[in-house]
Parts: sequence; C-alpha cells; structure tokens
Amino acid sequence: MPSGKLTVYKAALHLGAVRQGGSGAQLYKVNDRNETYIVKLKGNSQGIRVLYNEYVSGRLGEVIGVPFGEHVLVEVDALLHPRDGEPNVPRREPGIQFGTLYYPFAQTDIIQLRMARNYREFPSVVVFDTLIARGNGRQYAVYPSSGEADEVKDKGCIYDQGFAFTGSPIWSQASLQAEADCKVKDDLGLKQSFSDVGLYEKYIDTVEALPRRELDAIVHEAPLEEWGVAVQEANALAEWLDRRRMLLRKAVEAYLR
Repeated sequence: MPSGKLTVYKAALHLGAVRQGGSGAQLYKVNDRNETYIVKLKGNSQGIRVLYNEYVSGRLGEVIGVPFGEHVLVEVDALLHPRDGEPNVPRREPGIQFGTLYYPFAQTDIIQLRMARNYREFPSVVVFDTLIARGNGRQYAVYPSSGEADEVKDKGCIYDQGFAFTGSPIWSQASLQAEADCKVKDDLGLKQSFSDVGLYEKYIDTVEALPRRELDAIVHEAPLEEWGVAVQEANALAEWLDRRRMLLRKAVEAYLR
C-alpha cells in the first residue's frame, strides 16, 4: 500500500479474545475479506499509543520487507466491541482500532522458525527492530502457509511492536530527542544464523533510501487525534526516524564483527 494511503476495514464479526499477551487483543472478521485480523483496541491496558506504534512500525516494516501480516485500520462499532470487564481492555472505546493479519494454527518454536522457508528473510528483523528501538521481547510465530491445521508450519512471522520508538509506548518529543544511541536489537539470536553483513545490506539500503517525504507520510497516516498523538509529535517521530536510519549501518556492522 502506498505511503499516505489508508486501508480501513469495518469489523463484521467478533470471534473472541486472543488468549495471550497483555493488550487484550481481539479477533475479528472484517467486511469484504475472508481473513481474520488481530485487533488491538483503543481502551487496552497498555495505553492508546500502542496502536499508533504498531501501525507506524508495521508500515515501516512492510516497506523494509519484514515477514509479518498486513497492517490496517479496523473500525469497531459499539455492538461489536467487547463487553465491559474484558481482561486488559478496561475502557470501551468504539471507533478506529489497529489490526494485523492473523495466522491460524501458529506456534512459537525457534527450531521450526529456523527451518521455515522464509527464514532467510529474517535479517530484516534485526534491521527493523534496531530502527524502531523496540523495547520488549521479540514475539514471533511459525505457521502453515496452507492455512490447514495438519500441514507443516513452514513460514515464520513476527508480531507485537507496541513498545517502539525508544522502547516505551509512552514516548514523547523529549524522549525522542534524548535517544541518541542506536543499539542493535537481536532477541532471536539471528547473528548465529546470519553473520555476514551482506545478508543485511539490502534491508539497510532500503531504509537509507527512504525519502523523508515517505517517512512523513507514514507517521501521519494513522488517525492522530483519535489515537492521542499530536501533529507535532508525529513530526518529531519522522525527524527521529530520519536521523536514526543513517545510524543503522554502522550499528549492524559493529554488532556483526
């Protein structure tokens, strides 16, 4: 999807809660699509800004070529919003939420991940996680690309970028300005499999070649006012990303030595 263009789906069927994680994410079918989406709601206990972090990080990752699902906006009206008292969703706030494509029958298994047929794409995860300064542990899964429960889990994906942009969902203009270091994030130990810097270069090249206007478009795509992000904060984030992307190469090269 081109930067600056929005995809907004309307929730059509609530399938229930995702039973792991601290954000109270929900599963929804959406209009005009057969897929299911994992949806984080504005009233989640981690704070509304995780939606913005997820969406902007996801859109950046799509440009880089990171293995994960489509990132979209999902409109959830009051009738389909979880009831009061749903774990980790203390406030009912219908409206525009964050959604990412759901892969059924997935599981977390590092051995299976290393055998996945798209594992060679995972150097992109190091570049991505370092760019966004992700703060919490790296979540990942392996799933059957066929979509069938009894088929081989042959593809890997990552998910959960809510703690991004200085490692906290509650970043500010001041915290962005104070974040000077660019340290590599490699929670999956990908260096063990991919020690040659050449395997990372195409992803670093893509980040370095991003025009500033594309960064600006991505950080302003999401519904800023509805998700509690001021225009000045989005501008500061674009500036932070613009500075940080030029530090990536040196950081990754140093890490791989």
